[in-house]
Amino acid sequence: MKLANDYGIKTAPTSMIPLKNGQLALLSERLDRGKGKEKYHMEDFCQILGQPTFKKYVSSIQKVAKSLKKYTQQNAPQEQLLRLFELTLFSYIVGNSDLHLKNISVIHDPLPRLSPAYDLLSFEIFQNDFKEKDNEEMALSTNGKKNKLQRYDFGQLAEALMIKEKVRNYIYKKFIAQEKSWNIWISKSFLTPQKKVLLAELIGTRLELINRTPL
Repeated sequence: MKLANDYGIKTAPTSMIPLKNGQLALLSERLDRGKGKEKYHMEDFCQILGQPTFKKYVSSIQKVAKSLKKYTQQNAPQEQLLRLFELTLFSYIVGNSDLHLKNISVIHDPLPRLSPAYDLLSFEIFQNDFKEKDNEEMALSTNGKKNKLQRYDFGQLAEALMIKEKVRNYIYKKFIAQEKSWNIWISKSFLTPQKKVLLAELIGTRLELINRTPL
């Protein structure tokens, strides 16, 4: 969540709080409440696409984008698609392989827009802590793929979202420029020394791939 904020992605306000047992808990502010406690309607993409929760991994970013564009016709739909593209690319770079339909939402306040990001986890660095390893890099397919993604695949996604080449190249460069700042955040994090190294290496590898000009 800190890395997303550092890049410029709007996220739910969060904080780490210590528990009596010495563990840390993540406290996150609700996105569907205003300063005056007014309620905002909020829908995740399982609801929007009419899919049950157990099918939250069965879809694609392109399908989400199509519905997002339809939902936000009166509220700068192209801007919403740009934000979705940045969220998707960010998730790939930091190893957030759990960006499923329940973790992308539209909020109405009052006009519908893509909600601030939430539940952003560098899940890939914890894969070896589980008995069964999930080798998929993304929860939702991008350009028909969930694994072995290349800059070309994100270029195809950008085209599907009607994001101009000049704009997408600017986004690539902006992400690449974040590495030094992100490494500082990682060094200050509550991760173990081993996990800090794993995350920094993962980000470096994926930024290098994004920086590579497609053939």
